[in-house]
Amino acid sequence: MTASISTIVEAMERIAPPHLALPDDNVGLQAPGPVSVEKVLLSLDVDVRVVNEAKRRRANLIIAHHPVIYRPLSAIRSTDFSGRVILSAIRNDIGIYIAHTNLDCAQGGVNDALADRLELKNVRAVKVTHSEKKYKLVTFVPETHVDKVRSTMCEAGGGAIGEYSYCTFQTPGTGTFLPSANATPFLGSMGKINKEAELRLEILIPGASLSAVVHALKEAHPYEEVAYDVYELAEAGRRLGLGRIGELPEAVNFKDYVDLVKRRLGIKQARITGRDRAKIKNVAVCGGSGGDLLAGVLAEGAHAYITGEMRYHQLLNADASGLCVVEAGHGATERVVLPVLAKKLQRKIPGVEYILSRVRTDPSDWM
Repeated sequence: MTASISTIVEAMERIAPPHLALPDDNVGLQAPGPVSVEKVLLSLDVDVRVVNEAKRRRANLIIAHHPVIYRPLSAIRSTDFSGRVILSAIRNDIGIYIAHTNLDCAQGGVNDALADRLELKNVRAVKVTHSEKKYKLVTFVPETHVDKVRSTMCEAGGGAIGEYSYCTFQTPGTGTFLPSANATPFLGSMGKINKEAELRLEILIPGASLSAVVHALKEAHPYEEVAYDVYELAEAGRRLGLGRIGELPEAVNFKDYVDLVKRRLGIKQARITGRDRAKIKNVAVCGGSGGDLLAGVLAEGAHAYITGEMRYHQLLNADASGLCVVEAGHGATERVVLPVLAKKLQRKIPGVEYILSRVRTDPSDWM
């Protein structure tokens, strides 16, 4: 089976909404690709080796984390890195889609995947960049179709409260309507006021998912004219942003936690700062380069900070502040999102195959 590239882009924009990207970050489609997609290759980076891998493994769309084009190009030339990659993709009719800092900030994105991999609970953003609006949608559905409508709206992004999904509330009632001569009612009779048993169905929706949930409602609802109300709530929705801080189930020795980090990230070595702290419980994480979040990490009261890399003076500051740091590598701290992303896409568009790149694009290594 196949899916249109626009369908996959729409799914990615629900997973990692583009408005979450930091200013001047270049996200979205960077090489057009084919109209229909059979197989998607997920990778941290895209270079010519990854494009060749996609061709060899018959994937005609690459979804990657790091942009190929960071700054506007005046021309596409084979003499520079970005130009070679884009030309190779175009020649082979392979699309390239980028989800960068929007995937870092998104719920379930890079930093949430890293926090989950490292066994953190009660997780929240270190630096909040977006506070989403929250809405309640109320609709009225015949009992025969309420499960279908509920499921469709929840799959489109509604009905999540904390660690719970498919959260709705329903109450019975009676709907009335008088069809016009041009109507084709699902229930009732023409020419008279009809009274039909219906269920009032209520669901919470994050702002980024509102349009998708309303569209899903209209597609699943059996009525010709769907009655629904949308209320903006005074309470703010999800607070999204960079980095995550959470708690371990119990305090552990820093050395033991370093061993867990290496094991869970599949690395043999890591650079550490702050060997003297006996126990840690509050842990912050940031995939990739996390030095710029140091002030926020310290303000949140973290005992340890797991990131890809930090600059020397930032490590001096961390050490002087009593913070333990694990530099686990840029790629190792971000790659954890790829299998998570594949599962999310598989649920949303099951007719397409999703595979992970086998090319090691991280240019640095420990010896």
